Order: sequence, then C-alpha cells, then structure tokens
Amino acid sequence: MAVLFTSSLYYPNVGGVESHMKDFADYLKRSGVPTYVLTIHPRSAAGIYNIRNPAETKGFERDGILEVRRVGLINVPFLFPTVKLFLTFFIHLPLFLLRHRDVEVIHAHCSSSLAAGILFGKMLSGRRVFHTQHTPLDFHGTYRSRIMRWCLRRCDAVFSISKSVKADIVSYGVPEEKVVLFRNWTDLEKFKIVPGAKEKLGLEGKFVVHFSGRFIEEKGVRIFAEAYRLLRDDRDIVFMATGSGPLESFLKESIPIVKTVSYDELSLYYSAADLFTIPSTYVEGFARVVVEALACGTPVIGSRTGSIPEEFDETVGVLVEPGNARELANVIKKYYDSPGELARLREKVRPYAERTYSERNAEVIVREYKLSGKGG
Repeated sequence: MAVLFTSSLYYPNVGGVESHMKDFADYLKRSGVPTYVLTIHPRSAAGIYNIRNPAETKGFERDGILEVRRVGLINVPFLFPTVKLFLTFFIHLPLFLLRHRDVEVIHAHCSSSLAAGILFGKMLSGRRVFHTQHTPLDFHGTYRSRIMRWCLRRCDAVFSISKSVKADIVSYGVPEEKVVLFRNWTDLEKFKIVPGAKEKLGLEGKFVVHFSGRFIEEKGVRIFAEAYRLLRDDRDIVFMATGSGPLESFLKESIPIVKTVSYDELSLYYSAADLFTIPSTYVEGFARVVVEALACGTPVIGSRTGSIPEEFDETVGVLVEPGNARELANVIKKYYDSPGELARLREKVRPYAERTYSERNAEVIVREYKLSGKGG
C-alpha cells in the first residue's frame, strides 16, 4: 500500500496542517509504508497565503520511501485564488497518478486538492480517497460548500480533529459513521523540555508569556498585546510572540519580543515560557501549538472556543473567554504571584502530553486505510 498526501502547503512551511502532515508522513515512513506528498511550492503559493518569507526548499525531495513533489501554482490572471488552487491540482494530480501507479490511497488535507482526488483518484481509477478536515467548514451557501458537500459524501472516510468540526462535516450530509474522530499528535522527541531555555534566550529571571502562530486578528494578537499593556508595570513579566503575519508591525510596537523562528527552533521558545497563551477569537479547528507547548512542559491559557477546550484539561491549563484581555491578564498575574502553584501545574504538563499526544494516535487513521482496503 502506497499513500499519497495532497495539500496546498507542506513542511518546511510552518503551520498546523503542514506540521501534522510532516509528522504523519514520517510515521508512515518508519512503518515501512511508501508515502508521497504532492503540494504547491511555498514561493508559488506565497501570494495566496500571504507568506512574507517563503521557505527555501527544493521542488523534489526523496528520503528513503518518502517522496515530496512541490509544483508551481497555475497562476492564470483574473482567476480567484481558490480557483487557481483547484486548477493546479486538476492538472498535476492526474499526471502524478499516471507516473505512480503504486498509489492505492489518496489522503487530501485541503479542499482544493480533494475534488481532484475524488474525480481522478476514486471515480476514474478506483483508488481509495480520504480527507482530513482540519478547520471548521465556514463557507456555507457558497460554490465551495456545494463542491465540498459533493466531495465529502464520496470519500471512503472523513477524519475530524475535533467534535465541533465533526458536527460541521455531518451537517454537510456525510453519514456520521463515515466521520472518524481522531486525536492529533506531535513528535515528542522534537517537542520536549529544553534545559536552560531561558538562559539560552537571555531571559533569566523573567516571567515569560508566549504566543506562537499567525499574526492575524482571529488569533487574538490584539488581545495578547492588550493583556501585556495591563501588566507591563510588572517589569519581570515579558511577553514574547513567535510567528509572522500581517499584524507583525503592530506586535513589534506593542510587546517586547517578536521573532520569526523556524519549526526546529520552536521547542526552545516553548520551553523558555512560564505560560503559553492562545487567545483566539474565532472557532479553531485544532490548535497544534497547544500540543507543542504541552509537550515542552508549558501550561496553557486558551480561549474557550472551537477545539481548544478539547485539547487540554484543568490539570495543565486554564480557559478564558474569547476577547477578554483583562481576564487573560488576571490569570497570568495569578500565576506570576503564585510560583508554587505554577510549579505544581508545570510538573503535570509533560506527562499529560506523553499520555495524550503520542504518535499512537496515528493508528486510528491507518486502521481506516486498511479497513477500506478490505471493503469493510
């Protein structure tokens, strides 16, 4: 059984979907499953996804039985960005399948590649097609919703990363028994506690509050900055943001530390933090940064929205109301003033991640691949 992943973005671009796919591809490779990735080159996709510094990477890479093919975007003038993405996969996927007849399973990780997978993979060549819905389905009533409804109903199975996203998928008319809820995971060897992280970053003696992700409105970066404004009289409290995005200039004017770091460097920054915050103001599908922070031993303060309440419990973090900077600041101040309570919380975090977010969770997906192959 050879597996093909399709998605508009992939590692080394930094993002939740990209990181999940990389971890899963590595897992399949270690398990002896030939795996391919068909994706769009980050330089080519930069304009659509507002990637300011696209990763420098090759168009083709092979690592044993794992192959990655990055293709150029079909950039026809005057077409909507989503149409360009659909068109790219409608041209490149059938060509890829002609060259790689060993592919039995196509696993789409974005809507723009799913339609091509259903048409060329399932209907014209009889391959099994799966889809992981990583985000809420928030385009009801549009042409995209009609395409997604048609595609999702024809998948062998649809994987959902949270209960709220599963409800979205079922609302599109997909039978509930075809929607498989799975728990995401992370590389617990890559994301682990880094000893002396504060010293390595020059933050000795500071109480560090960390945000990581896209610098956009929906991620709550203004709420994060406002919480710092409320706390900045306590000079030992340092707010730190890692990532990139349109609000980068705003953040640099608002908080002490704003950096763009590589995926491989993130563990150091998570480990240096006393608290990790995810103050999202929209419905998150699955916030991978939460899992990465937990794996590095850092307690989480997260918004009570989307999948975030499903990702951790009160033994390793605290939930706050979305958009409430004062409540966020109050929770941060509570743990700043109570180092003993914070230490008791921290000692539970890494064990929680090891129990909850190991790569054993990948077995749920692989089992569905095998069941569909037996016609079950």
